[in-house]
Amino acid sequence: MKEKSNPVETQLAEKIAKDLKSRGLWRRTAKVYTDMLDIARSSTEVSRKAQQRNECLRMARR
Repeated sequence: MKEKSNPVETQLAEKIAKDLKSRGLWRRTAKVYTDMLDIARSSTEVSRKAQQRNECLRMARR
């Protein structure tokens, strides 16, 4: 994977996702996690963000 992760950008995206999640905006949160896949640095990070995105999409279907 390319080295393109920016810690500040990642932290900001995490904060946005947490805020959206707390407000129950599941599809928007999933979109933030999808965008974070592009800035993930490792395969572990990609996997974790994909799981979080999938969890949000499951919650949106309820």
